[in-house]
Amino acid sequence: MSIILKNAKVLDLDLELVQEVALEIHGDRVVRIFDSEISNFSGEIYDLEGRWVLPGLNDMHVHSYGNQSPKGEVQLLGISGVAQAMLYAGTTGFLDLANRENSILGFRDRQRREGFLGADIYAAGSIFTCENGHGTEYGFSARIVNTPREARESVARLAKKRPDVVKLVYNPGSSHFPSMDKPTMNALVGEAKAHGLKSVVHIESWDGVRDVLEVNVEAITHSVYEPVPDDLLGLMARKGTFVIPTLTVHSELATIVDNPTLLEDPLLSALTTPSLLKEYRAPSEFNEVVQAWLSIQRAEKEGYFRNLSSLVKNGIRIMAGTDAGNMGVFQGYSIHREIMLLVEGGCTPWQALAAATTVPGSFLGEIFCIQPGALANLVVLNSSPIEDITNTRDIAEVIYHGRIVDRQRLISLDKFSAQHVRVLSFRERLLDDFSNGNLISSSGVAWQKNSDLVLGGQSTISCSYSGATLRVEGHVKPSSQRPGFAGLTLLLDERELPFDVTGFEGLSLRGNMIRGHLFLKLITPRITNFDYHAVPLPTTKHFREFKFPFSNFRQLWSEPIPWNGHDMVGVSLMVTGFSPLDYAFELDEIGFY
Repeated sequence: MSIILKNAKVLDLDLELVQEVALEIHGDRVVRIFDSEISNFSGEIYDLEGRWVLPGLNDMHVHSYGNQSPKGEVQLLGISGVAQAMLYAGTTGFLDLANRENSILGFRDRQRREGFLGADIYAAGSIFTCENGHGTEYGFSARIVNTPREARESVARLAKKRPDVVKLVYNPGSSHFPSMDKPTMNALVGEAKAHGLKSVVHIESWDGVRDVLEVNVEAITHSVYEPVPDDLLGLMARKGTFVIPTLTVHSELATIVDNPTLLEDPLLSALTTPSLLKEYRAPSEFNEVVQAWLSIQRAEKEGYFRNLSSLVKNGIRIMAGTDAGNMGVFQGYSIHREIMLLVEGGCTPWQALAAATTVPGSFLGEIFCIQPGALANLVVLNSSPIEDITNTRDIAEVIYHGRIVDRQRLISLDKFSAQHVRVLSFRERLLDDFSNGNLISSSGVAWQKNSDLVLGGQSTISCSYSGATLRVEGHVKPSSQRPGFAGLTLLLDERELPFDVTGFEGLSLRGNMIRGHLFLKLITPRITNFDYHAVPLPTTKHFREFKFPFSNFRQLWSEPIPWNGHDMVGVSLMVTGFSPLDYAFELDEIGFY
C-alpha cells in the first residue's frame, strides 16, 4: 500500500524548521520527501491543505493500567485499552516502566509478532526494588533484590524475556520507603549493561542521582524539589544522561483541582468517563492521603519547574513522560499536558516536541523522525504547535505504521475497554490446587497480593504453604475515610484478556475461612470502581466445599451492572472492613464447575 500526503508542513525537529513538502509512504515506511509535481503514482493521494505533520508522540513513563480518580474510581483499560487510547491521542509509542512482567512483555511480543492497532509498546517488565521498597505497594509483582548477587541473578533471568529497558528504584534517604543499597544498585546496573540493556532509575534525591551517575546509568525518571547542584548539571551533560521529569505526576492533580475547567477538554472527555472526571470536582471529599499529596504539589511545583529550566539550559536531554496510571494523569491525554508543561518550564516548543519524539527515539535506538526509511508513525495537526504548543491536541489525523487510523472507530470501542479484544471461551475448570508450594497457580499465572497501602491504609498480607494448602493471614488497618482491604487476585490470562465463562455454572472452592470478612469476587472490565460481583464466605471451623452459582454474585454498593459471563478477566479473594481486624483463611482448591 502506498500513499502520498501532499501540501504538508513537515516539522524537522532536528533542524527546527518547517518544510512545505509532500511525503510518500510505502507500507509502514516513509520512502520519499519531495516538493515536485506528483506523476505516475497509482496509490492514494491525500491533500493535507497546509496542515502540520510531526512524528508520532511517545510517552516515556507509563503504567498500562488505566485512569484513577482521587476518590477511588478506576477506569480499567488493561494493556490493550491503554495502547488504543494512546493511539487515539496521537501517541504512537509508549514505555511501560512497571507492570505485571509476563502480561506486558507477552502482550508486547504478541503485538510485534501479529500486529495490533494500538500504540507501539516498549516495556521494562517488573520493577526492581528492595524488600518493602517502593514498587511493592501496588499489588503486582516486583523483583525484590537486597544484595548484589540477587541483583545480578534477577537481571539475568529478566534479560531472557528481552525487556526494552530495566527499571529500578534507588531512593536512599527516603522517608517513605527503604531503598536498595549502593552496591546492589551498582551490581544491577552493571548486569543490565552486560546484557545490552539500558537502565531507567526512579530517583528522589540529588545524592541518589550522583550515585547512579557513577555507574553511568542511562536515564533517570522524576525530579527533586531542591535545586539541582551545579556539579550534577555538568556531570549529566557530559555523560549524556536522559532525564524524564514527569512534571504531570508532580503537579497536575493540584492544577486540576484548582482549575476544574481543565476537565472539560474534549480530548480528555473522549478518553475517560464522566463519572471518573466528576470525582475530581469534589476535593472536600478526598481522603487525608490525597489532601497531603495536593499540599505537596502546590508547595513544590515551583522547584520542579526551576530545576527543569536548569537542565534545559545545560543541554541535558529531556524525554517527555507522564507516569500515567496515577491520579491527575490520564492515558494518552496527559502527554499533551506534559509537553505544554515542558514549555512552561523552560523548553522551546521545538525542544518540547523533540522530548516526545526524536529524543525518545535516540534513547530506544529507534528512528522517531520524518525521513526516508523511518517508520511512518505521524500526527497531522490542524494548527501549528510551534506558534501555540497546546495545538498538539488539535489532531486532524493519526498515521500508524503507514496507515491512516480510523480514530472514530477507536473511540467507539466502549472507552477502550478490553471488549474490543476477541473474546475466547475459557476451558480449564481448575484454576489452582495450590500444589506448587508458591503463588504460581495451576494455570501458570501468579496470584497477586493486593492491599490498601497505596490508598493510605496499613493493611498487611502474608502467605505460607503447608503441603497443598495455602494459608493467607494478616491485618486490615483502614485509613480514616475508606474501608481497608487485603487479599489475592488471580487473572485468567497473564495478558489480562477477557474470557467467556458461560460454559460453566459458577465457582467452587475448598477452604477454611477462619476469621475476617472474606469475599469471593468476579473481575470484569465493565466495572471500574472495584465493586465487582461478589459473594461472602462464611467463617468455618474446618475445611468445607463451597459452590457458588454465578447467579448468586452481587455488587455490594453500586448501581447494578448485570453479570453476563462474557468478559471475565479474573477472580479475587478479598478481606475488607471499616474497622481494624485480623483475618485468616486457607485454601485447597479453586476452579469452575
